[in-house]
Amino acid sequence: MQFHAESWYGCPFRPYFEPQVTNNPKFAGQVACTQELFGECRRYAVYAIHTRFDRVEWVVRDAELVDPVTGGSAIIRQEDTKSAAISGLWE
Repeated sequence: MQFHAESWYGCPFRPYFEPQVTNNPKFAGQVACTQELFGECRRYAVYAIHTRFDRVEWVVRDAELVDPVTGGSAIIRQEDTKSAAISGLWE
């Protein structure tokens, strides 16, 4: 049996394979991947940021909290892994 990508379009549970996010110290402080929205009404956003060290940092933003300095959504967590960053926020 051959796998055809087109066959997944009608399926409500398409498989999703998260790409490996690698760190590049030359881009320290910049976003390393596209953000992923989750939670009720897509309240939270999680994404990786390049660091000057050996791996990326995962950041979670909350759309309902405003950062008084930037006026944008507030960063509520910063962790070493994605699973640690999103744990307990949404189930």
